[in-house]
Amino acid sequence: MEPLQTESEENDTPLLAEEPFDERLWEPVGDQDEPDLPDPLSEDEEEPVESPWLPVSDADDDDTAPVNAEPDEEAVPDPWGPLDGVADPLAALPKPPPPVVVPATLLMPPMHEWGNSRDMTRKLPWRSTALIRQPKLGELVCIADPSCADSQLLVATWQWSDSEQCRELIFRVADDGPEHQVEAVRSGEPLIECELELAEETLVARLQLVSSRGERGLRLGRDLLGRRFLIDPSSDDFDAG
Repeated sequence: MEPLQTESEENDTPLLAEEPFDERLWEPVGDQDEPDLPDPLSEDEEEPVESPWLPVSDADDDDTAPVNAEPDEEAVPDPWGPLDGVADPLAALPKPPPPVVVPATLLMPPMHEWGNSRDMTRKLPWRSTALIRQPKLGELVCIADPSCADSQLLVATWQWSDSEQCRELIFRVADDGPEHQVEAVRSGEPLIECELELAEETLVARLQLVSSRGERGLRLGRDLLGRRFLIDPSSDDFDAG
């Protein structure tokens, strides 16, 4: 059994609005026997084109301008043409610089002299001993120092024997060693001339006296080493014992 609706519930139910209805959609068709309209997609849209084989009316007339079938190119001069028309390619080059003159002192010796010059050069350890014969100083330690221009004699003390003329020098190689008196090479300069034996070769050298508290002996510079010896930095012939 369905439940009974009260009067209040019937009043609360909303009513649906009526939808609009067009009665013309269901009218009878009156053009059913008439033919259909043509399909627009089936029509030919191309326009008529004139025939390319129509007769030409100006065939007997002269051409107004000749037609050049080749593209325009730059004119290239004829390599076999006259020389006056070709520019000199060497005219724009600068003048060559003057030749470099090398001094004779910097030139290498001729190849046939290389063997002799190499045989004359002796190898010298970076530290060795030298015998000073004149003045009689005995055997002293010598160090090859190519960074020094002039050779030096490192002594404990030196002074002038005559302070007025400054011609003779008095020096000590060791603090407790004997005094040596020699004549200076030039007045006013502590420079003496010595005869020494180094690497089995006797040399006459000019040594400058220099007071040194740390090192004693000879410091050979470029004036003695140049063109005489080849320095061997890995060899040491000094025997401390």
